[in-house]
Amino acid sequence: MMKNKNGFTFIDVLVGTALLVIVMVGIFGAFQLLFKVLFQSQSKIVALSLANEQIEIIRNLSYQDIGSQGGIPAGQIPQTREEEVNNRLYAIATEIIYVDDPFDGLSPEDESAADYKKARVEVSWSEHNLNKSVVLMANFSPPNLESEVGGGTLSLYVNDSQSGQAVANAQAEIINDQVEPAVYLITATDDNGWLSRPGLPPSDAYEIHVSQTGYDEHRTYSASATFDPEPEYSHGQLVEGDKTIRYFLIAKVSVINVKTVDDQNEPLSFIPFTLKGGRAIGLNPADDSVVYSYERDELITDDNGQKQLNQMSPGEYYFEVTSSAYAVLTPNLERPLIVEADSQQSIVLTLAPMDEPRLRLLVKDASTDKGLFKANARLYNQNYDKVCQTNEDGIAVFPFDEADLANGDYNLSVSKAGYQDYQTSQTIDYFTERTVELTPLE
Repeated sequence: MMKNKNGFTFIDVLVGTALLVIVMVGIFGAFQLLFKVLFQSQSKIVALSLANEQIEIIRNLSYQDIGSQGGIPAGQIPQTREEEVNNRLYAIATEIIYVDDPFDGLSPEDESAADYKKARVEVSWSEHNLNKSVVLMANFSPPNLESEVGGGTLSLYVNDSQSGQAVANAQAEIINDQVEPAVYLITATDDNGWLSRPGLPPSDAYEIHVSQTGYDEHRTYSASATFDPEPEYSHGQLVEGDKTIRYFLIAKVSVINVKTVDDQNEPLSFIPFTLKGGRAIGLNPADDSVVYSYERDELITDDNGQKQLNQMSPGEYYFEVTSSAYAVLTPNLERPLIVEADSQQSIVLTLAPMDEPRLRLLVKDASTDKGLFKANARLYNQNYDKVCQTNEDGIAVFPFDEADLANGDYNLSVSKAGYQDYQTSQTIDYFTERTVELTPLE
């Protein structure tokens, strides 16, 4: 007679254990998610509490005293401060502004442009490598129908220079240490690229900086003995009871890649150079030379002969290699590198040692000053006789092959169809440069 034996096999135990582990892992994950949500909620609750606390501090002030340090209206509320709660750091940013309500007309038709005050409190913190924030706002009305604050109204429009579209939430800094109390406002444009600040004291020294992520900075400058800013870049001026509107065009930034090589296209390391360009912001009164927004004289390529320049404004850029050991063969650095907005531009600087015999010849049109393409240049004497055509920049280089070029005296002839031939003597003394201008035939 057969008997059944009840019990678990080893496989049953393994399967059961695996199922138990899966269930426990799921429960553990759920608990982790629950604690994460609770922790995030706690951080948000703390942030909201700090924001409410800041609003209540402002509410307890008299209307006249509601203002920020360095702001308009002026007061004792810090524009920024930090507070640590439960080992987490919270940044508290407070902006208090006058509001010109369109209900009763806008400045300058409305004689009182400061109808009431608005406070915006933003509390931000970092959590799991993410930036988070909460915002509270409150309006504060004056005891009378309108407040008489005097001063003038400064308004800004910020637009994309290429599309003409408004740039929303562009940061604007308005600075003036020539008035009492000093003004230092950090604010932002609305969705229409617009901001307006009434109640600013009269002055001709309002320094304005406008920026946005992915765009270049547009700022104003003061005049000096060496700089006369264009009207677009001069400091803001404000007259009592008047309204000043300034327009700021900002452009998406670009990248410039620089490479330094020898005439065999091998990298040349650690070559110093200067660079100026970008926005043409004014003139130097001493010589009427253009002053650009970007001017650096301590740039250098790396060990691979490369240098990447980021956050560059569109515009013209002029290079100068400042190495005492090398000179530029190509390109013609008299011509600027043109950088478009939101682009990547590259320039290869081909260099030659200063202590080797070489001739760099630049051939130009005498009437236009432009380099001539495919002009024939012949350099010759009893031991050397070579002809080279100029490149797109009007440059011809000797030697251009394996033949050696020695220091000494040579003859140089240059010709191109439609131009008068040019003939002269030429002395080669290590690295030598020569510019020839051809006269067009009549």
